[in-house]
Amino acid sequence: PIDLPLDITIEEGGEDLVEDGSEEVEEDEEEQVVSDTHVSIQDGKKIVTLDDVPLDAWFGPFVRDVADLGIIAGYRNASGELVGKYGPGDNVTIAQLAKIASEATERDRSSCPEEPINEAAINSWSEEYISCAETWRWSVYVLGDVEINRPATRTEVVVTILQAFKRPTSPAFKGAFDDVTKDLPFNEYIELAAEEGIVTGYTDDNGNPTGQFGPFDKVNRAEIAKIVSIALELYGD
Repeated sequence: PIDLPLDITIEEGGEDLVEDGSEEVEEDEEEQVVSDTHVSIQDGKKIVTLDDVPLDAWFGPFVRDVADLGIIAGYRNASGELVGKYGPGDNVTIAQLAKIASEATERDRSSCPEEPINEAAINSWSEEYISCAETWRWSVYVLGDVEINRPATRTEVVVTILQAFKRPTSPAFKGAFDDVTKDLPFNEYIELAAEEGIVTGYTDDNGNPTGQFGPFDKVNRAEIAKIVSIALELYGD
């Protein structure tokens, strides 16, 4: 699982995006107050409640943790104001992942090139984050040819988060999952993430492990919140 500064979203079906990549959503003009049932976010002088993130949902505490650190916020309207939606089931894009990993590790972006190698990111909201991800040589971005608006896979999320936190991997293969083979690229990152409790494999209806990780499956915003929250707890210092 995974999710971070998610005030950005996927461009899908011709939807218009505002500058920070957020999906344009109708503005809720009613001032919101701190909720005791849902995650609330401080946005300047305004408190905004995410009405799709109940505190008692499995992902609620993780979203709250990363929101409190300013890593995520939620969707914004065309005026840049939060609208009280997080979209926990929405996919995380490659562009969003670059922003999330950068913000979570508080990396200095001032020395990154103004223009990324990846032409698709030029003049986009993610331009700075993609440029820095290339400069820092994060594997998903380093070649400058990744499709930035497509959903990120579970493998790509794990690799990027661990590389952002500069976690060393071991060449020893332990076979943590049946679908993560020794010849699968970045298997060492998946095994490290599993060993340290950042990710888990799938379970059946009874909660029993299936032995499957789903390396090419997509990651939603609820999942990335959990991944980042756990990574910060482990590596935050």
